[in-house]
Amino acid sequence: MRRVLLGRDEPFRSMHGNVEQCAMVESVELDVSGEEHEVVILVRDLMRPGCLFGWRTPAEEPDVGFEYELHMAGTVKGAAESRATVVWVNLEEDLMAVGYGLPKSCSTEGINWF
Repeated sequence: MRRVLLGRDEPFRSMHGNVEQCAMVESVELDVSGEEHEVVILVRDLMRPGCLFGWRTPAEEPDVGFEYELHMAGTVKGAAESRATVVWVNLEEDLMAVGYGLPKSCSTEGINWF
């Protein structure tokens, strides 16, 4: 998943109204502190470099589980790559789709979750 998201040479770019948004993934971590494990992705808004944004998503496809993903993909590597692709597409949609994007306001004191 890190390879898929951190290996991008180009930032996510989109227009929201007349505001260009340009964001780059800074880190991808697995949070196992809760009952449901989550992928935590930190994104830097390149137009507002003081703003760091955080995005969370389930580590496994909800209501499906890893066993099903493994069965469908055939290998652990295939299941992991499949999940990484789904996470990437969901993040891209939240960053770039009309009506979505990073929040307009942000705090430079910590992570701004979206």
